Amino acid sequence: MTALRPAVGYVRSASAMRSEPDGSIAAQLEVCTSAAQANGDQIIAWFEDRGMSGGTLDCREGLADCLDFLAENKEIRALYVRDVARLSRNIGDAVGLLRQLKGLGVDVIGSGVDGAAVAVGGTLNLMDDILSAVIEGVR
Repeated sequence: MTALRPAVGYVRSASAMRSEPDGSIAAQLEVCTSAAQANGDQIIAWFEDRGMSGGTLDCREGLADCLDFLAENKEIRALYVRDVARLSRNIGDAVGLLRQLKGLGVDVIGSGVDGAAVAVGGTLNLMDDILSAVIEGVR
C-alpha cells in the first residue's frame, strides 16, 4: 500500500456564522478532505481564518501560519483550498500568494464545491496575463 503524501488545508469564511452550505467552514473542510484523499494526499494540518474578509491579507493569522508552516516543512508540497478566493479576493494579493507558494514548491489545489480537485497553477498564469493586459492598456 502506498503511503499518503502529506498536505495542508486552508479554510476561510468572511462571516463567523456563514449560512450558505458550500461556504461554511465545515463544508470547506469536507470538500478539501475528499479531494485530498482522491489525490492520494492526507491533510496533516489545517489553518483557518474565521470571520475574515478575503479582500485583504490584514489580520489573517491562519494564512500567515499556513505560509510559515509550509516554508518550514519542505516535504509538504500541496495546499488544499475550496477555491482561490479562499486565499484572497484581491487579484494582486492572490497573484502574490500563488507566486510565493510556487516559489516554495507548493501546489495549490482547489477542491471546488463538488470536491473535484483542480490544480490552481493555471490560475496564476491567467491572472498574470490579465494583469499584463491591464498594464499594457494603461501605457
